[in-house]
Amino acid sequence: PASNAPCADSTTPESGAHPSKPQRGQGFGGCSWGGVANVGCQNPRFGVQNGRCYSVMRTCHHSARMHEFGHNLGLLHADTTNEYRDHSAVMGAGYRDLVSFGAPSRQYIGWTRPEDEYDPTQRSSGSATLLNLNTRPSGGRYNMLRWNCASCRTCTTSAWGQGEKCYTGGHVVASFRVPTGMDADLEASMSNKILLHHQRGTGTSEGTFRIAALAPTQSQTLDDGRTVYFCSFSGDAAVVAWSASGGANTARSACG
Repeated sequence: PASNAPCADSTTPESGAHPSKPQRGQGFGGCSWGGVANVGCQNPRFGVQNGRCYSVMRTCHHSARMHEFGHNLGLLHADTTNEYRDHSAVMGAGYRDLVSFGAPSRQYIGWTRPEDEYDPTQRSSGSATLLNLNTRPSGGRYNMLRWNCASCRTCTTSAWGQGEKCYTGGHVVASFRVPTGMDADLEASMSNKILLHHQRGTGTSEGTFRIAALAPTQSQTLDDGRTVYFCSFSGDAAVVAWSASGGANTARSACG
């Protein structure tokens, strides 16, 4: 549901190409909610399944509609240490009218091309130019860095009183976001930043976790020992560097 309220969850992970019916939350009681949908009833990776989806809206916010339609497409929530709290993505909460799907969500539902991403594990260190996520890249530029990280582990506290759940494995995704177009209402703390996400799950989506929002000259070392460093940006293009070992100093030296 598109809500931060402590009411019952009405979505469950997809199972193949079939819709996931609500397992809880048949009645909403007095809790506040903006929308509810079933999950994975029409993932674009699978065939057309007319009549399998529903989305129920109780709000005029464009972002709530996108959030619920995202569930229909197979997406779960965009989290930090608390469920829903990644406000860089519409699958988090926040009710901002123009905030789009994050990079890992777009990749999962097939809205990006293989050539839009670069795997930094191909080199022990290096740099790449990332374009704003809403700009189609070309000429050796990309929308994201994305690599497998078997040791990456993130934990999120449920919004539904189910305690903490941890996820290990999946991918790390680095993208550049600017407050234009479908991200016009992106929060200042997420704007002109390199966003690092844990794309949880292998083969099926287990949601996403925002690891960091890096400003220029900031870095983050991941659980696999790889360090990502934000070199600089101009307009809708950012230069990001990485190193498999050696930390921030080694990664910074790859900025060029």
